[in-house]
Amino acid sequence: MPVRMPSPQDLRDAGRRFGFDVNDEEVDGFSQYIREMLPAYQRLDELVAPTVPVKYPRRDFGARPATEDNRDNGWAWRCSIPGTPNGRLAGKTVGLKDHVRVAGIPLLNSSSVMEGYVPTEDATIVTRLLDAGAEIIGKVVNGSHCFDAIGLSIYPGPQPINPATGRHCAGGSSNGSAVVVANGTADITMGGDQGGSIRIQDGCGPPAWKYPAQTRRPRNGKRSYISIRQPLCIPSKM
Repeated sequence: MPVRMPSPQDLRDAGRRFGFDVNDEEVDGFSQYIREMLPAYQRLDELVAPTVPVKYPRRDFGARPATEDNRDNGWAWRCSIPGTPNGRLAGKTVGLKDHVRVAGIPLLNSSSVMEGYVPTEDATIVTRLLDAGAEIIGKVVNGSHCFDAIGLSIYPGPQPINPATGRHCAGGSSNGSAVVVANGTADITMGGDQGGSIRIQDGCGPPAWKYPAQTRRPRNGKRSYISIRQPLCIPSKM
């Protein structure tokens, strides 16, 4: 939708919603700042967003698993997206941390803010996994916005359980990634780390992470909230 210049009353109303009384001098200052920035936003509004075609169409988009079908609460979503019948990962099942875009599958990133967001294209790692013959069988739980080092801020829940003990947490934020490999419901999962989000699980009992050494790891299609490069890593029993 077109970007418009807010009126002075719009600015006062916005301030009031957050508990601020915006005086006339502040309204003038904000208006000048917005007026200078507006052409850049208007130009962005004119651009056509690039699209990436989905290479592997899917018939079954799956559903959120029932509690009785979600051992150790590691899964956020279950589905079945088979890749090419031949390849190095043929016959292997893969779960993706729920900050990775998969076309047609809701992406919550364990946050109510993301309710209703359904990607229309696949992340590069999704296409490459399917090219290699893997079957993507779901999205796994992670801490809210991938910022939870303990793994307790789970939306909508429930909290993943460490399979090593049956009662402790599995660490965060890639807790679901470790849990579903440790309990055998997936062969491989994808996680991500920019502050310990994969290393912490390694110290909590689930299986060791396998790092792709000296390789380029595509990150497009992976949702992150800060500008640090977040390595994609792979827990597996392979």
